[in-house]
Amino acid sequence: MAQGGVGASYRILHIKPDEDLQTHKNKHERSGLTFNYSIGVRYRLNPKIYIATGLGYASFSERYAFHHDVINHTTVNTYDYLQVPVIVGLRIWHSKNIALHGQLGVVWNSLTAAQSSWVDPDNLTAVSHSNHGSQSPFQGNTFEGIGGFDLSYAINDRWKIHLMPQASIFLNSVYLNSTQLEQRPYAGTLNLGISRQF
Repeated sequence: MAQGGVGASYRILHIKPDEDLQTHKNKHERSGLTFNYSIGVRYRLNPKIYIATGLGYASFSERYAFHHDVINHTTVNTYDYLQVPVIVGLRIWHSKNIALHGQLGVVWNSLTAAQSSWVDPDNLTAVSHSNHGSQSPFQGNTFEGIGGFDLSYAINDRWKIHLMPQASIFLNSVYLNSTQLEQRPYAGTLNLGISRQF
């Protein structure tokens, strides 16, 4: 099965003990674009249940904008991953050519690129981070919970097209524990896919 989609992403943020920075980021950050694409396989356990896995790529983001007499700073913070999902699908309803499945699973994320930037509210200077070098503040591996629906239409005996709304949330932070930044992205996407039965 090949699929891809776009949507919106944001994050859950906790910064301790620097609650001033948390307040600042919450005030000046907004949701950003997310997109993904993947190829995978499904194994049907029985007529109602399947297990799916594969290899994919996904990007999450949030937008930051701060305007002040001393400094103006706008950027898009991005977090890009290779993904390996393990998803269970349960058939909820079907007719001759149409089927609706519920989906629930876990995704392993391996970081490929990340950059984030904001203004330090105490001294009004820009702070920036990336995943390059030994000083990277980003986790190399994260996990994500995912759920959604798969509405499929059988074109013929072998080929199907799919419409898949999905929601996901990171189960751990994109930042290392040592940074004291706990940031867990979440996203809603609408995916389109095509599959072939072998």
